[in-house]
Amino acid sequence: LDCSFEQSFCDWTDDLNAKRLWTRHNGGTPSFNTGPRVDHTFGNTSGWYVYFETSFPVQPNENAILTVHDGCGNGWLTYDPNKNCLLTFAYHMFGATVGSLNVYVQLKGGDVSTVWVKQGAQGASWFVDSVDVRPYLKGASQFKVRFEAVSGSSFTGDIALDDLMLVPCPTTGTPSLPTVITTASSTSCPSYPSGPHLLDCNFDNDE
Repeated sequence: LDCSFEQSFCDWTDDLNAKRLWTRHNGGTPSFNTGPRVDHTFGNTSGWYVYFETSFPVQPNENAILTVHDGCGNGWLTYDPNKNCLLTFAYHMFGATVGSLNVYVQLKGGDVSTVWVKQGAQGASWFVDSVDVRPYLKGASQFKVRFEAVSGSSFTGDIALDDLMLVPCPTTGTPSLPTVITTASSTSCPSYPSGPHLLDCNFDNDE
């Protein structure tokens, strides 16, 4: 579930219920005076990150949502204190019209908690923050994490993310975090029948 976006989105995906999509990118964003010039992982123009581009046709208060899945397309994670307790991420919010970046923990069953919010421009640098998910689980065993970027009033509002990690609960001090994660996690997914075109449809009929 950890990703530096160097090769792909790893185990993170766009929520298609949002208005807009996240873009995987390296180097500076196309708009002037907004967005990162370099990634967070390597601090250069060769490294990759994801960002929400707020230029036209994006309108004010539109959103893009990035959510984690378990490697099989299932958005629900099973809580494990030795695996996915502390959410750590790098964020970049530079520009005169930056909107907001929100982080949510959603429980299976519908309960959603806003666990982190940052609004407006934060300067032309990457910052790192973390959220302990334990207080928001309320005894539940399955949850999902969602990052929502919301556009401001104009094109100078790009918001970027990098180095997303779900790591074990810290016992004391600051946990040791990996520096470069490039691929999706190795997950054993359910197998399905491989017969000839079992799910094909040409829509000639309604059934």
